[in-house]
Amino acid sequence: MKIFIYILFAILLCPASLRAEPPIYVAGIELNKETYDKMVSEKGGNPLEIHDYSSPHASRPAIALIIMQQALSLGGMNAKFEFIPYPNYTRCISELKKGKVHILATDMWEDQFDNTVYKTSPFISKGEFEKGIYACDYSELLKKTPNLSDLIQHVPIVGMSWELDRKTLRRMGNKIIQTAPTYPLIFEMLARKRADYTILEFPKDINSSYLNTCGLQLVKGVKIKFPYSRHFMISKKRKRGKKIYEALEKGLQIMRNNGTLYRALHQANIINDRVRDWKIIWPEKPQNN
Repeated sequence: MKIFIYILFAILLCPASLRAEPPIYVAGIELNKETYDKMVSEKGGNPLEIHDYSSPHASRPAIALIIMQQALSLGGMNAKFEFIPYPNYTRCISELKKGKVHILATDMWEDQFDNTVYKTSPFISKGEFEKGIYACDYSELLKKTPNLSDLIQHVPIVGMSWELDRKTLRRMGNKIIQTAPTYPLIFEMLARKRADYTILEFPKDINSSYLNTCGLQLVKGVKIKFPYSRHFMISKKRKRGKKIYEALEKGLQIMRNNGTLYRALHQANIINDRVRDWKIIWPEKPQNN
């Protein structure tokens, strides 16, 4: 009995900041978790001790997971992530909005949030996110630096769940937009000439190419800028959701103010300085009268 009382007093006297929180359930896809695991392992095994964000494994989802945990720690929340895999992010978002998990394992476009979730301040601010144009090695788009008029004469293909990409392509003037459920099928449809190009995030080395079946190459010299922001998504329906949101928001503010967030995005080439001077094909700059 005395031992039990001593243990109880020890727990009560222990500062709350030192007590470990229950795990935070994180919804994501297995491939992104594998990339994250490789990066954390390469950097020593502890995501909280990563200060150099450059890595062959530094994908945007991997960096997002690392930044989330660092921000939560800075915000005063001591909790480990428990990863819950789902087949795609459409399913991840659906389960999060039902309250099955606490947080999404990556950042999401601002238009994907509703009143069932918390939206943090931007992980990537408006105008920072850019994509390149990729075409098969036989494409006319690779023979010159195309302008917007050239591009809309060709048919793009994007992922079925890439709603904002489709919206952007429509605003650019594309009448026909093909879709496919996976990257391999995007590449296969390009190889079969069912579409002419796709838009993807820039690789770390702009002279490299995505693994594909059609000799996919980056169209050099032009890029598409997305005038939208990306944020972290936390469930309002899951217990501790508000606490997680507040701690994450506090930590993100610290990381933004001390330059860590800027450094992470640039070191990981999520904001790719190698294409800084490339022409923005869309949005087009307004003409001066």
